[in-house]
Amino acid sequence: MRGHEVVAVLSVFDYELDSARQNFENAGIPYESLSNYSTLIDVAVSSGP
Repeated sequence: MRGHEVVAVLSVFDYELDSARQNFENAGIPYESLSNYSTLIDVAVSSGP
């Protein structure tokens, strides 16, 4: 990308993969997500069948 710099990444959903977290950390790019896999599972379990 010529002339552009990624300053942060925002996602709607995050699978909480260690490799992804490490890659963003190594690149020095902040990463935020609105929701994640753990929250999805917690809500699904608490909601019942």
